[in-house]
Formats: sequence, C-alpha cells, structure tokens
Amino acid sequence: MIGRMWRRLLRFVGQHGLEISVGVMIFVFMVVYFADEIFYTIPPGSVGVLWLRFFGGTVLTRYVGEGFHIIAPWNKIYIYDTRLQQLEQDFDVLSADGLKMTVNIAYRFQAIPATVPALHQYVGPNYVSVLLTTEIGARARDVFSRNTPEEIFSDRRIQIQQEILSDVQADLRKTFSPMAGHPIDFVKLDDVLIRGITLPPAVEAAINRKEEQKQLNLEYDYRLLREAKETERKRS
Repeated sequence: MIGRMWRRLLRFVGQHGLEISVGVMIFVFMVVYFADEIFYTIPPGSVGVLWLRFFGGTVLTRYVGEGFHIIAPWNKIYIYDTRLQQLEQDFDVLSADGLKMTVNIAYRFQAIPATVPALHQYVGPNYVSVLLTTEIGARARDVFSRNTPEEIFSDRRIQIQQEILSDVQADLRKTFSPMAGHPIDFVKLDDVLIRGITLPPAVEAAINRKEEQKQLNLEYDYRLLREAKETERKRS
C-alpha cells in the first residue's frame, strides 16, 4: 500500500512538477520577504506583547517569553525590556523661599512582565516618559518647594529623596488606573537619587561661606571646651 501511494506521489510530481516548483519558489520568496514580520527573537531580560490584527488586537492574558518565535506576517510582537534600568533627568525646581535651582535625579525602575501587555495597550512604548519622568518631576517640584536651600544641602537630602520616592510610588497606582476599581502595577520604582543640585553661583558661594563659618564656630567651641578641661585638670 505504501509503495502504491509512493508511486502515485511520484507520478503526481512528474505531471505537476512545474506548478510545484513555482509554488515552492513563491513560498520561499514570501518567507524571505516577510521574514522580519514572521520571525521574532525575544532577547534576555525582555518580554513580547502579541498583537493580532484579525483576532482582538493586543493579547492581554499572556506575554511572549524569551527565545525564538514564529507568527503570522499580519500579526506583530512588541518587545519590552523588563530588566532593572536606570535613567537620569534634570528638573528645574523652586525652594521654599523661591530660589530656582536645577536638580539632577536618577531613578531605577523595572517593568513588571505580567502587566506589560496592559502597559502596551494603555500607555505604549514611551511609558517611561508618560508614567515616570513626568511624575517624578512633579513630585520633586512639590517636595523641594517645602524645603529651604539650607535644608536641601543638609542631612534632610536623604529624607527628600525618600519623600519623592514614596509620593511617586503612591501616584503610580492612584493616578493612573485605566480599569476603574482595578489598579494595575505597571512599573516597579526602586530608587530615586538626587545626584546633583545646581544653584546660581552667588547663592552657592553664600551657602559655602555659611557652612565654612559654621565649621569654624564648631572648631572654636571645641577649642574653648578643650582649654577649659585642661585648666580644670591643672587645678586638680
């Protein structure tokens, strides 16, 4: 039976060889031509979002994992990096007394793989600018406006960082909630770091002079205390 089927196949190929050859050539040409739309490789630390042109658009129930994938040429995969990332941005802020300064803030964040499909549908690839940079800038201006330059350059700087981080983390869930009653965590914000503060030269010089004077006063007080202890020792 198998031999009979094989002979029929060979006879069919012999009779339709030209049509088969043309069909194979067309198929190969289409695969090569649409290769970029058919073959996808998701790199390490990334996930893909599958978009179906004829069957409902963005697939929200799952994401595409790392590795090699083949899809229909009319569909598409959007790739998102889910590794820990760090960016930095300069923001113009005002202190409590109206002093204008430029603050360089670095922030570490990570897209959450499970919600990347929803992130793609509701926000898009520019989610860092839409969700993080804008929000961090707004919270930084709010927090700095409650502090004087002296406080900003003191130990309160660490507290200011923490206040900005906490405010942004809360706003990420509260402010942006595309599904009413069902807040979604799209991005995990790990750290907000103040890397540098640029003041007008005259103001910076005045703060430095004040800090130098403070150190001199502390040194003078220490010297007086040491001399008093020495005098007391000699009396005894």
